[in-house]
Amino acid sequence: MTTPGGIAVAVNGTRAYVAAGSYGLEVVDVSNAGAPRLLGTVDTPGTARGVLVAGPRAFVADETALFVVDVSNPAQPAIRASLPVPARSLALDGSRLFVAGSNQLTVLDVSTADRPAVVATRAAPAAHGVAVIGGRLVVAVPALNHFDALGGIDVLDVSGGADPQPVRHIDVPGTTHVLATANGLVYAGDSAANVDVIDPAP
Repeated sequence: MTTPGGIAVAVNGTRAYVAAGSYGLEVVDVSNAGAPRLLGTVDTPGTARGVLVAGPRAFVADETALFVVDVSNPAQPAIRASLPVPARSLALDGSRLFVAGSNQLTVLDVSTADRPAVVATRAAPAAHGVAVIGGRLVVAVPALNHFDALGGIDVLDVSGGADPQPVRHIDVPGTTHVLATANGLVYAGDSAANVDVIDPAP
């Protein structure tokens, strides 16, 4: 099957949740990998660019707001809450949701998912991708050009409290937008046709 506008995807069990740009959130049955099937959709007002799933809730980054979507009935996903924060990419660590968007990083308490609450914000120039691993938050900051010293990967310590504390900046050869984590490492895809493997611990 083809899902229009797909930008990001999260998989939970036999379902894939697609952030589909102007089409909002799409829920897809992937129990048969050879024949995925669209189960339900819900439109979000802006451009859905990021998605995370935790239990019966999906968090959708929609450029100018975060939306909390009830996906307990995949045929009828429903928006339960929204919060007007810049939102492009998401990372979840327990009850803390890290939201990167525009020039801001927002930390939310989502212990009550339908009532997300802002606990901290900080400037994060042009933050796009974000990932959390081992008490470290890793933020992809695309370079404006080859001479932009702010572009690359920012590593922040989020182990000690609500407010992330800068640890170090890592230059990468291209422009990085997306991040993934596995086995204690961060994998960053950049426009120089590289995959940069980063140990966030040091």
